[in-house]
Amino acid sequence: MDEYKITYRSYEEEELPEKYRRLVEAARKASERSYAPYSRFRVGAACLLRDGGIVQGCNQESPVFPAGICAERNALFTACSGYVGQVILAVAVWAAEGDPVMEFGLRRAQGPDAGTYGARAAVIGGCIGTSN
Repeated sequence: MDEYKITYRSYEEEELPEKYRRLVEAARKASERSYAPYSRFRVGAACLLRDGGIVQGCNQESPVFPAGICAERNALFTACSGYVGQVILAVAVWAAEGDPVMEFGLRRAQGPDAGTYGARAAVIGGCIGTSN
């Protein structure tokens, strides 16, 4: 069995390098396109690609659970299908309001590519691929 260790450090936004501040802002903007009429928990995510491109996703709810998709999976699937061969360097997740961002079961079950910890916005670096 493989063992993975995930470490993290909390930063104030102004402490982040510019490329990560842009990534968090892209995730924030993506949250504005969220479709969350049931939970009202609007989340956006953004993937930073090796070539500097940013791919966004947001959560999309459905009355037929679990037919919706979370913001992280939306962004990751879009990056993997639309930018084949590109390496994902980092992922940012933004919760529009309320509780901290926490990665949930379906995304977590895809593998230990990245983890989000309790935070208003989370930036995850060091991804060399995805489990998709």
